[in-house]
Amino acid sequence: MAIGLPARARVVIVGGGVIGCSVAYHLSKLGWSDIVLLERKQLTSGTTWHAAGLIGQLRQSVKMTQLARYTSELYRGLEAETGQATGYRQCGSVSVATTTGRMEELQRNASMAKVFGLTVNVVGPNEIASLYPLANLDDVIGGIYIPSDGYANAVDVTQALAKGARVACGGARHALGGTFFQPTILTDVNSTMLVAREETFGPVAPLFRFKSEEEALRLANDTEFGLAGYFYTRDLARAWRVSEALECGIVGLNTGIISTEVAPFGGIKESGIGREGSKYGILDYTELKYVCVGGI
Repeated sequence: MAIGLPARARVVIVGGGVIGCSVAYHLSKLGWSDIVLLERKQLTSGTTWHAAGLIGQLRQSVKMTQLARYTSELYRGLEAETGQATGYRQCGSVSVATTTGRMEELQRNASMAKVFGLTVNVVGPNEIASLYPLANLDDVIGGIYIPSDGYANAVDVTQALAKGARVACGGARHALGGTFFQPTILTDVNSTMLVAREETFGPVAPLFRFKSEEEALRLANDTEFGLAGYFYTRDLARAWRVSEALECGIVGLNTGIISTEVAPFGGIKESGIGREGSKYGILDYTELKYVCVGGI
């Protein structure tokens, strides 16, 4: 359906399977919001819905092994991040050999895994039997065991990736053209995303979930920047407590309009040194002299 589609987008992804949703997810992690994902019917309606979901990590090159290990780490924490179950289970994997040639290949792979920093154990038939009692080991001479391998439900993983890349509204260039951008709200944001690590000078509001005042302050202060902070409360004690705890030069309490010529404007940390505006704006241009007078 064309209803609701933007006239243009920075990125258009065709295919709502695990690969397409993963691309959208990782672009959103980089702070991109002008993304459209197209699927003919519904997410995972292509080949993803019948994928085995096996998550193996040992590959034939360092880069491919690093990518596979990243995938395993991502899926391990994806459910906690998005609230969407992925069916991930780290059960380990066993590869077996029935010939000496195959066993030599597996042993080479195990040696190569040490270079990659991946734990791989060479095992015999008895160890394989203890790991997988249902295996028929009549002609098996050995194998390798990778304890950090596992599997996941490919459909659930896709839904979790999609949930981690949600734009609640906006997320596209404005109809006015040029450098105008639509007011945008991002949900399911976490502190690893670029929008949480950089000062975005645009109408973008990322929403973070928190369960306590302490967690909210930790999230707000977990940045190298400190120009302004805003919060709303009807609790007077909390108002002063949070205002003092926020690591920024300006605090808006129950208001979003904080600029005035009679108040000092400036930040802390990487958001600047000194102030402009008000009487404090000229302090950097003055020298303080101390005069001690005695014997009068």
